[in-house]
Amino acid sequence: MRTVSPEEIAARIDLAAILPVMRDALRAEAEGRVEVPLRAGWSLKNDFGMLAMPARSEELQLAAFKFLTLVDGNRALGIPGVMGELTVLNAVTGAPIARLPAEEVTLLRTAACSAVATDLLALPDADSLALFGSGPQAAHHVDAMLAVRPVKRVLVTGRDPGRAEKLASAIRGRFGIEAAAGPNPAMLRDAAIICTVTNAREALFEAGDVHPDAHINAIGAYRPDMCELPAALLRDAAIFADSKIPVAREAGDLLAAFGSPEAVAPHLRAIGDLIAAPLAARPKGRTVYKAVGNAGQDLYAAAAILKLLDG
Repeated sequence: MRTVSPEEIAARIDLAAILPVMRDALRAEAEGRVEVPLRAGWSLKNDFGMLAMPARSEELQLAAFKFLTLVDGNRALGIPGVMGELTVLNAVTGAPIARLPAEEVTLLRTAACSAVATDLLALPDADSLALFGSGPQAAHHVDAMLAVRPVKRVLVTGRDPGRAEKLASAIRGRFGIEAAAGPNPAMLRDAAIICTVTNAREALFEAGDVHPDAHINAIGAYRPDMCELPAALLRDAAIFADSKIPVAREAGDLLAAFGSPEAVAPHLRAIGDLIAAPLAARPKGRTVYKAVGNAGQDLYAAAAILKLLDG
């Protein structure tokens, strides 16, 4: 069985190569062309969590199984809070084909899916980004937003001001654009795009703090006990999900806003539906792309990574 290292992915795979693959993955999910059972999760003592995420595609002739550990306290130790492995399998026999580092695949596919959603929903001339979070996923989202919109200004807000300034400095150095560490209410109000990639347990801002036509990629709050977005904003926004059933069941901020999975569901559209049938015009007001992630995205990303490495 082949083993792909994090270094191989970092050296040879960029987000631009994964972005069109995620368009295919999101559309396949919306059209039911990939099997993605609901993931199983366990919360153990001392804030130690585990997730098991399977997927299978007859079109790709591949299956995938991702296993993750979730340990929020790791960040204080300077190591990732989410770690694990992704195994790619033959979709017929179940034989293992390759093993990939789950963190690197997750970073790429998550940011690429946000880029797809932003391309579909953000204002065409969106040039300002507010970023909540300062870790690796936040950095990948900067790449993703610049891939689809002419971003010229970035505001980085995080729990650790030092990390936020470090990321802002890296953005200035790499892209030559304006970047500052927050909070900065005026820059947040001006932001045409907002990306939230945190482990927050309560809303990061109030609805009135946000531009009336902002597009928001809400990537954290992937558990019922987490929350990034205020209820008032969600109740008035057009909400698009990476996968409707998991989002309705697991997204803490949506559950807080609407009360139950059954109440959340009518407010969601699958982002993949817009790929198959693009909107004639952007919805008025704020738009939200809400993602909790699923193994179908991992499967498509892993298949693409293996193909690119072999090429």
